[in-house]
Amino acid sequence: MLSDSSYRVLTMSPHRGLMVQMLKHHMNRMFEWPAVKLIWQQPLAIERLGELMTKTLLIIGKEDSPDNLRVADYFRKHSDARIIEIPGADHMVNLTHPEKLYHHINDFIKN
Repeated sequence: MLSDSSYRVLTMSPHRGLMVQMLKHHMNRMFEWPAVKLIWQQPLAIERLGELMTKTLLIIGKEDSPDNLRVADYFRKHSDARIIEIPGADHMVNLTHPEKLYHHINDFIKN
């Protein structure tokens, strides 16, 4: 799982051990969850992004997986969400760039 492109930056950081512990805990807990039946609302939420009325902030690492970067791009094109890309960060921005994350969230809340 850590070989996924979403964790490229994290695996080279001092937080790698913590992420391994977090993923092990998550995987063990998944076996305790009840089965889930997916129900897709119609129209799909992704088709209604332009209807968002609440201020929305999407923070993503520039080194995140291509799929997640496409999601951010879709939000950029189809909503008024504020998109922040953190250079040098992957999917775990909170572990590798906590100060930048805090700054952007705090700034968003104040404005």
